[in-house]
Amino acid sequence: MSDDPSCEQEALAIVEIMSGPDDGTVHKLNRQGVRLGPTETADIRVDCDAKIPEEGYRIHIEDDSVAYENVATGERTSKPYGDVIRIGRIEIAVYPSSSEKADEPSGSAPEGGRVRDEG
Repeated sequence: MSDDPSCEQEALAIVEIMSGPDDGTVHKLNRQGVRLGPTETADIRVDCDAKIPEEGYRIHIEDDSVAYENVATGERTSKPYGDVIRIGRIEIAVYPSSSEKADEPSGSAPEGGRVRDEG
C-alpha cells in the first residue's frame, strides 16, 4: 500500500485479478492510466507472466466502459465494466467504484484475497 496521501481519495474503479498467483487481489484505482505490467515501475505488478509486454498495459476508466491500452503498440480494447479480459496469461475484471468490490475495507478481499490502493 502506498504512503501517498492521494491514495486516500475515492477510487475511480476496482481491478480484481481473476487468475494466477495474485488471484483474488483487488486494486483500488485512484487515477487514470494506471499501468499493469511485469516491471517494478508498474502500478499493478504482475511479474508471473512472460506474455505481458515489459511496457505493460494502461487502464483507462471511461463513463460506461474500461479501455486497456497495450503501451508497446498503442492498441486499445474497450470492455464494459465487469467483463473479464485476458492480458497475457492472467485474467482481470474492472468494476466501477460504486460496486460491492469498492466496499471492501483496505487489507481484505473476497475469498482471502488482498486489497491494495493504486494511485
